[in-house]
Amino acid sequence: MNKNLNFPAIQKYSKDYAAKLCDEFFSRNEIITGKKIMNLSNINQVNLFSIKHLSDKWQEEMSNLKSPYFNYEQDDIQKSLTNLMNLLSQNIAVKREHFEPILIEATESTLMLLMHPLEYFGNVLNDLPNLQVSSKDLKQIEKFTQINKIVPNIVIDKINVTGSDFVYVNSATKWMEEIPKISLDQPERYISLFAEKVPVSIDDFIEKNEQISIPKKEAETVIQTEKIIETSSSFFENIATGEQSLSEVKTPIFEETKIEEKPSILTPFEKEPEVTKIIAPEHPVFMVEQPKNFTFEPLPSFKNEDLTLNERIVKTENLNDKTKASETINDLQSKSKIEGITSVISLNQRFLFINRLFGGNFDFFQHAIDELELCKDYSEAKELILKKYVTKFNWDVTSNEAEEFFEILKRRFS
Repeated sequence: MNKNLNFPAIQKYSKDYAAKLCDEFFSRNEIITGKKIMNLSNINQVNLFSIKHLSDKWQEEMSNLKSPYFNYEQDDIQKSLTNLMNLLSQNIAVKREHFEPILIEATESTLMLLMHPLEYFGNVLNDLPNLQVSSKDLKQIEKFTQINKIVPNIVIDKINVTGSDFVYVNSATKWMEEIPKISLDQPERYISLFAEKVPVSIDDFIEKNEQISIPKKEAETVIQTEKIIETSSSFFENIATGEQSLSEVKTPIFEETKIEEKPSILTPFEKEPEVTKIIAPEHPVFMVEQPKNFTFEPLPSFKNEDLTLNERIVKTENLNDKTKASETINDLQSKSKIEGITSVISLNQRFLFINRLFGGNFDFFQHAIDELELCKDYSEAKELILKKYVTKFNWDVTSNEAEEFFEILKRRFS
């Protein structure tokens, strides 16, 4: 796994970029609608990830409509609920204080997808149940993906060739690694679009003295084309086909379109031993659910003083405890007890923990999580980390990553 991304720089830039867009929009508007979200950023992937988050909330609210007293499964009720949810999806209205965190998250995910696409998709696949990947899972991922969409598309075609219902994550990861880098979207093109709002360069996202390898490829030109759309059942379903379901019929909107250029000749994949090599047909665009969203919870940092390892951890814990008196209700909720460690680790945190705390090795990270889940309390979990991993990987226990990791452990065993 590559180690050269500067994750704190990505987080800081995402906040600055989101603040800039929100300043411009909410200085003239009190709420933002679905149609406005789809045209907010000059980078459509940011808009799609923002809509994806709202779609997650939309489906979550639908799934929560259950009762021990009433039959929500009755056909007429289901039809009425579906009509209600579709109507709600066409009436998105979000205030700045609720939308800006969504936009920050969407920007971070876009930069991760752009700078390290294989690692991004690999981490998304590793979150799937039983480490099994199906075409349906990939269509869920593909639904809100525009940048480097070739990655899930190719894996879908490979699964279809095998004739199996699913493959394991390691097989899907191998296929992704075989994709020629020249086939991936180039960062320069999108970084220049980001820079139109908040100045930035690729070097800003790379750790000092390291450089990212970017294959040479002529940047594609972005133009704006007008598209006439029709109203359909729900706003979110039409995202899959590139349409937005709005209250106005045949409302012109604008979206990014690539100028057609000569197709690149891709290096063929190695043939699976048990499968005859064929050319898979192009698959249609699907309308399915999307993967879960990612959240980022920055924690306070502390100075590294000349203390013993255990003293530094105890000091960090004491400092965290002193802040409780001034925390808001949201702060308290963010530190409430959790049922599982991985349930609150975001994609960005996973990158940070694996790279900064576990030597860039996913297996070490996952093994540590499995061991920690078996601990009976926080003291036992902390002792395990100190004895087995802090020394092995030379942790700086006062670093932001270590503090975040210990904070999650405290929530798990509180």
